[in-house]
Amino acid sequence: MADALLYVCFLRLKLLTDIVAQSRVSDETAEIAVVDKEADDLITYILSAIRNARQSPVKTQREAATTLYNATKIYAGIQQMAQRQEVQQARGLLTDLAKPDLKAHVQTLALQPAVDQLSTTIDRYASLLESRATSQVATNLGAAKPVRKKMNTLYDEMTTVAFAFSIAVPAAELSTFITKLNKLIDDTTTAYNQSRAQMKAAKVAASGEKKME
Repeated sequence: MADALLYVCFLRLKLLTDIVAQSRVSDETAEIAVVDKEADDLITYILSAIRNARQSPVKTQREAATTLYNATKIYAGIQQMAQRQEVQQARGLLTDLAKPDLKAHVQTLALQPAVDQLSTTIDRYASLLESRATSQVATNLGAAKPVRKKMNTLYDEMTTVAFAFSIAVPAAELSTFITKLNKLIDDTTTAYNQSRAQMKAAKVAASGEKKME
């Protein structure tokens, strides 16, 4: 019976862990929005700088800008593309700007730091998109609350069985288990109470700030 309870508890815990993991999708989406804007801003800056430098009174800058403009004008508007398309096109832009004959012109216009930052941002962008896609592969596992309720029932059954065995069939291993379980309960209760106290203090502080305003 004890083994069966442990197995069921393991399955419920795994399900609960998977459900909680689903909440990461919304976090990834929010971070993707931030990285998307950063990529858009960098692309806009680089392409605009190239376009504007064609009017430079400095001959070397004007010639460099003209060459870069002709090579990169096909990337105009990629900021408005779908996320994965933008990543692909941005990588194409970076590949072109890294070519030896164009890289020298990039450096002439002092755009290398922006290009390097765009490369880092696009790598992060792609990684986040892949991570979110992986998270979304899992089907909807439902809400966590019903699973927690069932786990509470399993917890009650397991502790009851442990207590009964500790009386009927005393053993050192069982005594150790009960001691550790009681410690875990105490630690969890303390952490919960501290969290509640911090939340209450934060609300009071926020309320005070609003009144002061």
